[in-house]
Amino acid sequence: MSNTLDEWINAHDAAEMMSQKSGHTISPDYVRLLSNTGKIRSIAIDGRTKLYCKVDVQNYTFRRKSTRHVGGTASKG
Repeated sequence: MSNTLDEWINAHDAAEMMSQKSGHTISPDYVRLLSNTGKIRSIAIDGRTKLYCKVDVQNYTFRRKSTRHVGGTASKG
């Protein structure tokens, strides 16, 4: 894969793309978390700024949360 800047996007743009795909609001912080856990690739621009692989962002698959609850309600006794 070549490293042209067209293939990399900032956290805000990645969050917007993911929000549209998932139907839920995704924050730039969540994009950073995905990067830190190795789920999407990123490159450091400087000590503070990263860019995120556009292909990884587009291909990221969201899992549906389970609606099943574990455990019951606590009762006061």
